Amino acid sequence: MGKTKELFEDMRQTLESIKNQVIEGEISAFLSGREIRILESDVKQFKEDTADAEKVEFALYSKKELAEMKIQMSGGGYTYDYKHIPEWVEQKKKLTEIEEKAKVAFKLQVSSTIEVDKETGEIINEIDFTPAKATAKKQSVSFKK
Repeated sequence: MGKTKELFEDMRQTLESIKNQVIEGEISAFLSGREIRILESDVKQFKEDTADAEKVEFALYSKKELAEMKIQMSGGGYTYDYKHIPEWVEQKKKLTEIEEKAKVAFKLQVSSTIEVDKETGEIINEIDFTPAKATAKKQSVSFKK
């Protein structure tokens, strides 16, 4: 086993050990969660800092395989921006308005609260728009500075 592979295998084993200690209640889940989020940020920065070195090394390999992985260059392409096209801006504005109405309709549907104008007796927030379909997001604990 090469030095690089050995180093990262040690890191994976350490993470597995920490995870088991959190699950068993031996160490703090909150403090571990905070440290893991910091580590995730460090890994992201590592990837950004070493991307150029990776590309240089990629060019050196004639066979684009390493252990069980195939290696290929990806990315490139284009990112498109339409904000300078008046028709696009107008349509985007209309779409945003529709989305907002659909969100409000969904929230009213879920809350099933009906407001009535005390003077006229008219229903104020009757759902008169097709509600959006909503999927609940997974909840998580967040740590912010």
